[in-house]
Amino acid sequence: MKTVYGVLGLCAAAVLAGGCASTGPQRPLDLGCIASRDTTVAGQSRTRALGPFYEHRRDDKGRTFTAVRPFYSRIEDPEKDRALTEMLWPLGVAHRFRRETYWRFVNLYHDDFDNTDRASRYRTVLFPLLFYGRDKWGEDYFAVFPLGGSLHEYIGQDRMDFILFPLYGHAEHDEIEGFNVLWPFVNWTEGEGISRFRVFPFYGRSTMGDVWEKRFYLWPFYSSADFYYPQSSGHAFILFPLFGRVDLTDQQGWMLLPPFFHWSKGEEMTKLNCPWPFIQYRSGHEDRLYIWPFYGRRERGPVRSTYYLWPIVHDNVFTGSRVTKRRLHVIPLYYQEDWRARDGTESLVKARKIWPLFCYARERDHSVLRIPDLWPFYGVGGVERNFAPFWTLYSRAQFGETIEHELLWGLYRTRNDGRGNGRMSIFPLYSSRRSAEGEGVREWSLLHGLLGYRREGWQTTYRLLYFFRIRHGEARPPSPGEE
Repeated sequence: MKTVYGVLGLCAAAVLAGGCASTGPQRPLDLGCIASRDTTVAGQSRTRALGPFYEHRRDDKGRTFTAVRPFYSRIEDPEKDRALTEMLWPLGVAHRFRRETYWRFVNLYHDDFDNTDRASRYRTVLFPLLFYGRDKWGEDYFAVFPLGGSLHEYIGQDRMDFILFPLYGHAEHDEIEGFNVLWPFVNWTEGEGISRFRVFPFYGRSTMGDVWEKRFYLWPFYSSADFYYPQSSGHAFILFPLFGRVDLTDQQGWMLLPPFFHWSKGEEMTKLNCPWPFIQYRSGHEDRLYIWPFYGRRERGPVRSTYYLWPIVHDNVFTGSRVTKRRLHVIPLYYQEDWRARDGTESLVKARKIWPLFCYARERDHSVLRIPDLWPFYGVGGVERNFAPFWTLYSRAQFGETIEHELLWGLYRTRNDGRGNGRMSIFPLYSSRRSAEGEGVREWSLLHGLLGYRREGWQTTYRLLYFFRIRHGEARPPSPGEE
Protein backbone atom coordinates (compact mmCIF):
# COMPACT_ATOMS: atom_id res chain seq x y z
CA MET A 1 0.00 0.00 0.00
CA LYS A 2 2.82 2.42 0.81
CA THR A 3 4.28 1.73 -2.66
CA VAL A 4 0.97 2.62 -4.32
CA TYR A 5 0.75 5.92 -2.40
CA GLY A 6 4.35 6.65 -3.32
CA VAL A 7 3.66 6.16 -7.03
CA LEU A 8 0.59 8.41 -6.85
CA GLY A 9 2.62 11.07 -5.08
CA LEU A 10 5.38 10.94 -7.69
CA CYS A 11 2.86 11.25 -10.51
CA ALA A 12 1.23 14.25 -8.89
CA ALA A 13 4.59 15.86 -8.19
CA ALA A 14 5.63 15.40 -11.82
CA VAL A 15 2.46 17.10 -13.05
CA LEU A 16 2.85 19.96 -10.57
CA ALA A 17 6.40 20.53 -11.70
CA GLY A 18 5.42 20.42 -15.34
CA GLY A 19 2.44 22.71 -14.79
CA CYS A 20 4.48 25.36 -12.98
CA ALA A 21 7.69 25.20 -14.96
CA SER A 22 6.43 26.64 -18.21
CA THR A 23 3.73 28.97 -19.44
CA GLY A 24 3.85 27.69 -23.02
CA PRO A 25 1.81 24.89 -24.67
CA GLN A 26 2.15 21.53 -22.92
CA ARG A 27 1.21 18.00 -23.86
CA PRO A 28 -2.13 16.81 -22.46
CA LEU A 29 -2.02 14.25 -19.65
CA ASP A 30 -4.84 12.22 -18.12
CA LEU A 31 -4.21 10.11 -15.03
CA GLY A 32 -7.75 10.44 -13.74
CA CYS A 33 -8.04 11.96 -10.27
CA ILE A 34 -4.29 11.48 -9.69
CA ALA A 35 -3.07 14.12 -12.14
CA SER A 36 -4.17 15.77 -15.38
CA ARG A 37 -3.10 18.53 -17.75
CA ASP A 38 -5.51 19.93 -20.35
CA THR A 39 -7.52 23.03 -21.19
CA THR A 40 -10.87 24.19 -19.84
CA VAL A 41 -13.84 24.56 -22.15
CA ALA A 42 -13.08 28.31 -22.21
CA GLY A 43 -9.52 27.65 -23.44
CA GLN A 44 -7.55 28.16 -20.21
CA SER A 45 -4.57 25.86 -19.65
CA ARG A 46 -5.30 23.70 -16.60
CA THR A 47 -3.24 21.43 -14.35
CA ARG A 48 -4.80 19.35 -11.57
CA ALA A 49 -3.51 16.76 -9.11
CA LEU A 50 -4.76 14.59 -6.25
CA GLY A 51 -8.43 15.09 -7.04
CA PRO A 52 -9.65 18.49 -5.81
CA PHE A 53 -6.51 19.29 -3.76
CA TYR A 54 -4.42 21.06 -6.42
CA GLU A 55 -5.46 23.16 -9.42
CA HIS A 56 -3.73 25.74 -11.62
CA ARG A 57 -5.33 27.62 -14.51
CA ARG A 58 -4.00 30.27 -16.88
CA ASP A 59 -5.60 32.07 -19.82
CA ASP A 60 -4.10 33.83 -22.83
CA LYS A 61 -4.26 37.23 -21.04
CA GLY A 62 -1.99 36.02 -18.24
CA ARG A 63 -4.77 35.71 -15.65
CA THR A 64 -4.09 32.80 -13.30
CA PHE A 65 -5.80 30.82 -10.56
CA THR A 66 -3.88 28.51 -8.21
CA ALA A 67 -5.28 26.47 -5.32
CA VAL A 68 -3.86 23.99 -2.82
CA ARG A 69 -7.18 23.23 -1.14
CA PRO A 70 -8.31 23.88 1.51
CA PHE A 71 -5.17 25.71 2.64
CA TYR A 72 -4.43 28.25 -0.09
CA SER A 73 -5.80 29.86 -3.25
CA ARG A 74 -4.69 32.83 -5.34
CA ILE A 75 -6.11 34.80 -8.26
CA GLU A 76 -3.93 37.14 -10.32
CA ASP A 77 -5.13 39.51 -13.04
CA PRO A 78 -2.22 41.52 -14.55
CA GLU A 79 -4.60 43.37 -16.88
CA LYS A 80 -6.42 44.93 -13.89
CA ASP A 81 -3.28 44.88 -11.71
CA ARG A 82 -5.15 42.89 -9.08
CA ALA A 83 -4.47 39.81 -6.92
CA LEU A 84 -6.45 37.95 -4.25
CA THR A 85 -4.91 35.38 -1.90
CA GLU A 86 -6.85 33.26 0.60
CA MET A 87 -5.20 31.23 3.37
CA LEU A 88 -7.31 28.83 5.42
CA TRP A 89 -10.35 30.78 4.26
CA PRO A 90 -12.17 32.51 5.94
CA LEU A 91 -9.35 33.01 8.47
CA GLY A 92 -6.84 34.70 6.16
CA VAL A 93 -7.24 36.99 3.13
CA ALA A 94 -4.77 39.21 1.23
CA HIS A 95 -5.90 41.57 -1.54
CA ARG A 96 -3.83 43.81 -3.77
CA PHE A 97 -5.41 46.29 -6.19
CA ARG A 98 -2.98 48.46 -8.07
CA ARG A 99 -0.90 50.17 -5.37
CA GLU A 100 -3.10 49.29 -2.39
CA THR A 101 -2.48 46.12 -0.34
CA TYR A 102 -4.79 44.73 2.31
CA TRP A 103 -4.42 41.54 4.36
CA ARG A 104 -6.25 40.01 7.31
CA PHE A 105 -5.72 36.93 9.43
CA VAL A 106 -8.50 36.33 11.99
CA ASN A 107 -8.68 39.67 13.89
CA LEU A 108 -5.31 41.08 12.79
CA TYR A 109 -5.38 43.19 9.64
CA HIS A 110 -3.20 45.66 7.77
CA ASP A 111 -4.03 48.13 4.99
CA ASP A 112 -1.25 49.84 3.00
CA PHE A 113 -2.78 52.49 0.73
CA ASP A 114 0.34 52.85 -1.46
CA ASN A 115 2.80 49.95 -1.40
CA THR A 116 5.25 51.88 -3.60
CA ASP A 117 5.76 54.63 -0.98
CA ARG A 118 7.26 53.81 2.42
CA ALA A 119 5.88 57.08 3.83
CA SER A 120 2.31 56.49 2.63
CA ARG A 121 -0.89 56.10 4.60
CA TYR A 122 -1.37 52.74 6.33
CA ARG A 123 -3.42 51.10 9.10
CA THR A 124 -2.67 48.06 11.33
CA VAL A 125 -5.23 46.71 13.81
CA LEU A 126 -5.24 43.82 16.26
CA PHE A 127 -8.92 44.18 17.06
CA PRO A 128 -9.98 45.30 19.63
CA LEU A 129 -6.66 45.73 21.50
CA LEU A 130 -4.06 47.48 19.32
CA PHE A 131 -4.32 50.22 16.68
CA TYR A 132 -1.55 52.08 14.88
CA GLY A 133 -0.82 53.63 11.51
CA ARG A 134 -0.38 56.83 9.52
CA ASP A 135 -3.29 58.97 8.30
CA LYS A 136 -3.78 60.76 4.98
CA TRP A 137 -2.19 63.93 6.42
CA GLY A 138 1.04 62.01 7.20
CA GLU A 139 0.51 61.96 10.99
CA ASP A 140 1.30 58.76 12.92
CA TYR A 141 -1.07 57.42 15.58
CA PHE A 142 -1.09 54.66 18.20
CA ALA A 143 -3.67 53.32 20.69
CA VAL A 144 -3.96 50.42 23.15
CA PHE A 145 -7.54 49.69 24.13
CA PRO A 146 -8.83 50.41 26.78
CA LEU A 147 -5.73 52.14 28.23
CA GLY A 148 -5.49 55.08 25.86
CA GLY A 149 -4.12 56.56 22.67
CA SER A 150 -5.22 58.12 19.42
CA LEU A 151 -7.01 56.62 16.40
CA HIS A 152 -7.26 58.40 13.05
CA GLU A 153 -9.77 57.80 10.22
CA TYR A 154 -11.71 55.17 12.12
CA ILE A 155 -15.49 54.46 12.33
CA GLY A 156 -16.35 57.68 10.54
CA GLN A 157 -14.16 60.02 12.61
CA ASP A 158 -11.05 61.91 11.51
CA ARG A 159 -9.47 61.53 14.95
CA MET A 160 -10.38 59.88 18.25
CA ASP A 161 -8.43 60.21 21.51
CA PHE A 162 -9.26 58.32 24.70
CA ILE A 163 -7.90 57.66 28.19
CA LEU A 164 -9.02 54.62 30.18
CA PHE A 165 -12.11 54.08 28.03
CA PRO A 166 -14.91 54.85 28.86
CA LEU A 167 -13.50 57.40 31.33
CA TYR A 168 -12.63 60.08 28.73
CA GLY A 169 -12.88 60.38 24.97
CA HIS A 170 -12.52 63.05 22.30
CA ALA A 171 -13.45 62.86 18.60
CA GLU A 172 -13.11 65.17 15.59
CA HIS A 173 -14.80 65.04 12.20
CA ASP A 174 -15.10 67.84 9.62
CA GLU A 175 -14.27 70.56 12.20
CA ILE A 176 -16.82 69.13 14.63
CA GLU A 177 -15.47 68.17 18.08
CA GLY A 178 -17.12 65.83 20.56
CA PHE A 179 -16.16 65.01 24.16
CA ASN A 180 -17.25 62.04 26.28
CA VAL A 181 -16.90 61.49 30.04
CA LEU A 182 -17.90 58.04 31.26
CA TRP A 183 -19.31 57.25 27.81
CA PRO A 184 -22.22 57.14 27.00
CA PHE A 185 -23.40 59.15 29.99
CA VAL A 186 -21.89 62.63 29.51
CA ASN A 187 -21.27 64.06 26.04
CA TRP A 188 -20.97 67.50 24.45
CA THR A 189 -20.27 68.37 20.81
CA GLU A 190 -19.47 71.70 19.16
CA GLY A 191 -18.93 72.65 15.55
CA GLU A 192 -20.07 74.92 12.76
CA GLY A 193 -23.84 75.10 13.15
CA ILE A 194 -24.00 72.06 15.48
CA SER A 195 -24.34 71.91 19.26
CA ARG A 196 -25.05 68.85 21.40
CA PHE A 197 -25.13 68.20 25.15
CA ARG A 198 -26.18 65.02 26.93
CA VAL A 199 -26.29 63.72 30.51
CA PHE A 200 -27.70 60.30 29.73
CA PRO A 201 -30.44 59.27 30.47
CA PHE A 202 -31.63 62.41 32.29
CA TYR A 203 -31.32 65.17 29.71
CA GLY A 204 -30.10 65.77 26.18
CA ARG A 205 -30.29 68.61 23.66
CA SER A 206 -28.95 68.99 20.10
CA THR A 207 -29.35 71.73 17.51
CA MET A 208 -28.34 72.19 13.88
CA GLY A 209 -28.24 75.92 13.20
CA ASP A 210 -31.70 77.21 12.46
CA VAL A 211 -32.84 73.88 10.92
CA TRP A 212 -33.94 71.83 13.94
CA GLU A 213 -33.68 71.41 17.72
CA LYS A 214 -34.10 68.05 19.50
CA ARG A 215 -34.35 67.24 23.24
CA PHE A 216 -34.98 64.32 25.57
CA TYR A 217 -35.79 64.01 29.28
CA LEU A 218 -35.41 60.72 31.14
CA TRP A 219 -34.79 58.87 27.87
CA PRO A 220 -36.69 57.06 26.40
CA PHE A 221 -39.74 58.37 28.25
CA TYR A 222 -39.94 61.84 26.68
CA SER A 223 -38.34 63.27 23.56
CA SER A 224 -39.29 66.17 21.31
CA ALA A 225 -38.15 68.02 18.21
CA ASP A 226 -38.79 71.39 16.59
CA PHE A 227 -38.20 71.77 12.84
CA TYR A 228 -37.66 75.07 11.03
CA TYR A 229 -37.35 73.97 7.40
CA PRO A 230 -38.96 76.50 5.03
CA GLN A 231 -41.31 73.88 3.58
CA SER A 232 -41.63 71.69 6.68
CA SER A 233 -41.76 73.35 10.08
CA GLY A 234 -43.50 72.39 13.30
CA HIS A 235 -43.24 70.28 16.44
CA ALA A 236 -43.06 66.55 17.26
CA PHE A 237 -42.88 64.64 20.55
CA ILE A 238 -43.05 61.11 22.00
CA LEU A 239 -44.27 60.30 25.52
CA PHE A 240 -43.01 56.72 25.70
CA PRO A 241 -44.67 54.22 25.85
CA LEU A 242 -48.05 55.98 25.69
CA PHE A 243 -48.39 58.58 22.97
CA GLY A 244 -46.68 60.60 20.23
CA ARG A 245 -47.56 63.45 17.87
CA VAL A 246 -46.08 64.99 14.68
CA ASP A 247 -47.48 68.37 13.65
CA LEU A 248 -45.64 69.90 10.68
CA THR A 249 -46.78 72.18 7.89
CA ASP A 250 -46.47 69.34 5.34
CA GLN A 251 -47.02 66.29 7.58
CA GLN A 252 -49.42 65.19 10.31
CA GLY A 253 -48.98 62.07 12.41
CA TRP A 254 -50.05 60.22 15.58
CA MET A 255 -48.45 57.48 17.63
CA LEU A 256 -50.11 55.22 20.19
CA LEU A 257 -47.97 52.91 22.30
CA PRO A 258 -44.98 53.86 20.11
CA PRO A 259 -43.53 52.34 18.04
CA PHE A 260 -46.39 49.82 17.70
CA PHE A 261 -49.14 52.11 16.31
CA HIS A 262 -48.20 55.01 14.04
CA TRP A 263 -50.03 56.97 11.39
CA SER A 264 -48.74 59.95 9.41
CA LYS A 265 -49.66 61.68 6.18
CA GLY A 266 -47.52 64.09 4.23
CA GLU A 267 -47.05 65.48 0.75
CA GLU A 268 -44.59 62.72 -0.22
CA MET A 269 -45.73 59.71 1.85
CA THR A 270 -48.52 58.16 3.87
CA LYS A 271 -47.35 55.82 6.64
CA LEU A 272 -49.21 53.34 8.86
CA ASN A 273 -47.94 50.85 11.46
CA CYS A 274 -50.79 48.84 12.97
CA PRO A 275 -49.10 47.30 14.94
CA TRP A 276 -45.39 47.51 14.13
CA PRO A 277 -43.61 45.33 12.97
CA PHE A 278 -46.52 43.11 11.95
CA ILE A 279 -48.54 45.50 9.77
CA GLN A 280 -46.67 48.23 7.87
CA TYR A 281 -48.03 50.35 5.05
CA ARG A 282 -46.37 53.10 2.99
CA SER A 283 -47.66 55.01 -0.01
CA GLY A 284 -45.87 57.71 -1.98
CA HIS A 285 -42.25 57.78 -3.14
CA GLU A 286 -42.08 54.32 -1.49
CA ASP A 287 -44.88 51.74 -1.72
CA ARG A 288 -44.84 49.12 1.03
CA LEU A 289 -47.20 46.55 2.49
CA TYR A 290 -45.87 44.20 5.18
CA ILE A 291 -47.99 41.57 6.91
CA TRP A 292 -45.10 40.16 8.86
CA PRO A 293 -43.95 37.38 8.79
CA PHE A 294 -46.36 36.05 6.14
CA TYR A 295 -46.06 38.53 3.28
CA GLY A 296 -44.29 41.74 2.38
CA ARG A 297 -43.91 43.92 -0.72
CA ARG A 298 -41.81 47.06 -1.21
CA GLU A 299 -41.27 49.23 -4.30
CA ARG A 300 -38.96 52.20 -4.50
CA GLY A 301 -37.57 53.51 -7.76
CA PRO A 302 -36.30 50.64 -9.94
CA VAL A 303 -36.26 48.12 -7.05
CA ARG A 304 -39.15 45.82 -6.11
CA SER A 305 -38.76 43.32 -3.26
CA THR A 306 -41.22 40.73 -1.96
CA TYR A 307 -41.02 38.21 0.86
CA TYR A 308 -43.15 35.27 1.98
CA LEU A 309 -42.86 33.61 5.39
CA TRP A 310 -39.93 35.86 6.35
CA PRO A 311 -37.01 35.10 6.25
CA ILE A 312 -37.62 32.05 4.06
CA VAL A 313 -38.71 33.43 0.67
CA HIS A 314 -37.24 36.60 -0.87
CA ASP A 315 -37.93 37.83 -4.42
CA ASN A 316 -36.06 40.95 -5.62
CA VAL A 317 -36.37 42.61 -9.03
CA PHE A 318 -34.25 45.50 -10.33
CA THR A 319 -35.42 47.16 -13.55
CA GLY A 320 -32.64 49.26 -15.05
CA SER A 321 -32.42 51.19 -18.29
CA ARG A 322 -30.71 48.29 -20.10
CA VAL A 323 -31.14 45.17 -17.99
CA THR A 324 -33.68 43.54 -15.67
CA LYS A 325 -32.31 41.51 -12.75
CA ARG A 326 -34.30 39.08 -10.63
CA ARG A 327 -33.16 37.07 -7.60
CA LEU A 328 -35.46 34.55 -5.90
CA HIS A 329 -34.22 32.82 -2.74
CA VAL A 330 -36.07 30.13 -0.77
CA ILE A 331 -33.70 29.70 2.18
CA PRO A 332 -31.89 27.32 2.13
CA LEU A 333 -33.47 25.07 -0.52
CA TYR A 334 -33.71 27.08 -3.72
CA TYR A 335 -31.99 30.00 -5.46
CA GLN A 336 -32.79 31.56 -8.84
CA GLU A 337 -31.14 34.47 -10.64
CA ASP A 338 -31.97 35.89 -14.07
CA TRP A 339 -30.52 38.88 -15.90
CA ARG A 340 -32.23 39.79 -19.15
CA ALA A 341 -31.88 42.61 -21.63
CA ARG A 342 -34.58 45.19 -21.03
CA ASP A 343 -36.31 44.31 -24.32
CA GLY A 344 -36.45 40.65 -23.21
CA THR A 345 -34.65 39.34 -26.29
CA GLU A 346 -31.42 38.17 -24.62
CA SER A 347 -30.72 36.18 -21.45
CA LEU A 348 -27.43 37.47 -19.99
CA VAL A 349 -27.16 35.52 -16.71
CA LYS A 350 -29.05 32.50 -15.44
CA ALA A 351 -28.51 30.60 -12.17
CA ARG A 352 -30.42 27.81 -10.44
CA LYS A 353 -29.59 26.04 -7.20
CA ILE A 354 -31.51 23.33 -5.34
CA TRP A 355 -29.65 22.66 -2.11
CA PRO A 356 -27.95 20.25 -1.62
CA LEU A 357 -28.64 18.56 -4.98
CA PHE A 358 -27.11 20.79 -7.65
CA CYS A 359 -26.03 24.25 -8.74
CA TYR A 360 -26.24 25.60 -12.31
CA ALA A 361 -24.89 28.93 -13.56
CA ARG A 362 -24.73 30.41 -17.06
CA GLU A 363 -23.35 33.72 -18.27
CA ARG A 364 -24.05 34.26 -21.96
CA ASP A 365 -22.57 31.15 -23.69
CA HIS A 366 -20.58 29.78 -20.69
CA SER A 367 -22.36 27.46 -18.23
CA VAL A 368 -21.42 25.11 -15.35
CA LEU A 369 -23.49 22.44 -13.60
CA ARG A 370 -22.25 20.86 -10.33
CA ILE A 371 -23.72 17.89 -8.43
CA PRO A 372 -24.06 18.00 -5.45
CA ASP A 373 -23.60 21.46 -3.90
CA LEU A 374 -23.48 21.26 -0.11
CA TRP A 375 -23.05 24.95 0.73
CA PRO A 376 -26.55 26.39 1.34
CA PHE A 377 -25.87 29.85 -0.16
CA TYR A 378 -25.12 30.84 -3.74
CA GLY A 379 -22.06 32.60 -5.11
CA VAL A 380 -19.79 32.77 -2.03
CA GLY A 381 -16.39 33.15 -3.72
CA GLY A 382 -14.28 31.80 -0.86
CA VAL A 383 -16.37 28.62 -0.75
CA GLU A 384 -16.30 28.18 -4.54
CA ARG A 385 -12.51 28.51 -4.71
CA ASN A 386 -11.48 26.57 -1.60
CA PHE A 387 -14.14 24.00 -0.73
CA ALA A 388 -16.76 23.35 -3.44
CA PRO A 389 -14.53 21.00 -5.53
CA PHE A 390 -14.34 18.56 -2.58
CA TRP A 391 -18.05 17.78 -2.68
CA THR A 392 -18.56 18.17 -6.44
CA LEU A 393 -18.86 14.57 -7.62
CA TYR A 394 -20.13 15.41 -11.11
CA SER A 395 -19.73 18.54 -13.23
CA ARG A 396 -20.78 19.64 -16.69
CA ALA A 397 -19.17 22.69 -18.31
CA GLN A 398 -20.07 24.28 -21.64
CA PHE A 399 -18.54 27.14 -23.61
CA GLY A 400 -20.11 27.73 -26.99
CA GLU A 401 -20.48 24.27 -28.54
CA THR A 402 -17.75 22.66 -26.40
CA ILE A 403 -19.17 20.43 -23.64
CA GLU A 404 -17.21 18.63 -20.93
CA HIS A 405 -18.47 16.08 -18.40
CA GLU A 406 -16.45 14.96 -15.38
CA LEU A 407 -17.24 12.41 -12.66
CA LEU A 408 -15.36 11.67 -9.40
CA TRP A 409 -12.62 14.30 -9.97
CA GLY A 410 -11.60 12.85 -13.33
CA LEU A 411 -12.10 9.10 -13.04
CA TYR A 412 -14.53 9.63 -15.92
CA ARG A 413 -14.11 12.48 -18.42
CA THR A 414 -15.60 13.26 -21.81
CA ARG A 415 -15.43 16.29 -24.09
CA ASN A 416 -16.94 17.20 -27.47
CA ASP A 417 -16.53 20.53 -29.27
CA GLY A 418 -19.35 20.01 -31.79
CA ARG A 419 -16.90 20.07 -34.74
CA GLY A 420 -15.87 16.41 -34.77
CA ASN A 421 -13.23 16.69 -32.02
CA GLY A 422 -13.65 14.86 -28.73
CA ARG A 423 -12.19 12.57 -26.13
CA MET A 424 -13.34 10.19 -23.40
CA SER A 425 -11.59 8.36 -20.56
CA ILE A 426 -12.47 5.95 -17.75
CA PHE A 427 -9.28 5.92 -15.73
CA PRO A 428 -7.33 3.65 -15.86
CA LEU A 429 -9.40 1.25 -17.97
CA TYR A 430 -10.15 2.97 -21.25
CA SER A 431 -9.56 6.19 -23.19
CA SER A 432 -10.39 7.35 -26.70
CA ARG A 433 -9.90 10.45 -28.86
CA ARG A 434 -11.06 11.69 -32.22
CA SER A 435 -9.95 14.74 -34.18
CA ALA A 436 -11.29 16.21 -37.41
CA GLU A 437 -8.19 18.36 -37.95
CA GLY A 438 -5.69 17.59 -40.72
CA GLU A 439 -6.03 13.99 -41.92
CA GLY A 440 -8.32 13.14 -39.02
CA VAL A 441 -7.39 11.01 -36.00
CA ARG A 442 -9.20 8.11 -34.33
CA GLU A 443 -7.59 6.34 -31.38
CA TRP A 444 -8.39 4.27 -28.30
CA SER A 445 -6.40 2.60 -25.53
CA LEU A 446 -6.99 -0.05 -22.85
CA LEU A 447 -5.16 0.26 -19.53
CA HIS A 448 -3.11 3.19 -20.84
CA GLY A 449 -1.43 1.22 -23.62
CA LEU A 450 -1.81 -2.47 -22.84
CA LEU A 451 -3.82 -2.52 -26.06
CA GLY A 452 -4.22 0.44 -28.38
CA TYR A 453 -5.37 1.59 -31.79
CA ARG A 454 -4.71 4.78 -33.74
CA ARG A 455 -5.69 5.79 -37.24
CA GLU A 456 -4.49 9.03 -38.81
CA GLY A 457 -5.29 9.55 -42.45
CA TRP A 458 -4.40 6.30 -44.29
CA GLN A 459 -2.05 5.04 -41.57
CA THR A 460 -3.11 2.65 -38.81
CA THR A 461 -1.05 1.89 -35.69
CA TYR A 462 -1.69 -1.00 -33.30
CA ARG A 463 -0.19 -1.03 -29.82
CA LEU A 464 0.40 -4.21 -27.77
CA LEU A 465 1.77 -4.68 -24.24
CA TYR A 466 2.72 -0.96 -23.98
CA PHE A 467 5.94 -1.24 -26.02
CA PHE A 468 5.12 -2.98 -29.31
CA ARG A 469 3.70 -0.95 -32.21
CA ILE A 470 2.61 -2.24 -35.61
CA ARG A 471 2.00 0.32 -38.37
CA HIS A 472 0.05 -0.25 -41.57
CA GLY A 473 -0.57 2.04 -44.53
CA GLU A 474 0.70 5.49 -45.47
CA ALA A 475 0.55 8.59 -43.30
CA ARG A 476 -1.32 10.36 -46.12
CA PRO A 477 -3.26 9.12 -49.19
CA PRO A 478 -1.18 8.87 -52.41
CA SER A 479 -1.58 11.67 -54.94
CA PRO A 480 -2.89 10.77 -58.42
CA GLY A 481 0.63 10.94 -59.92
CA GLU A 482 1.95 8.45 -57.36
CA GLU A 483 -0.63 5.73 -57.98
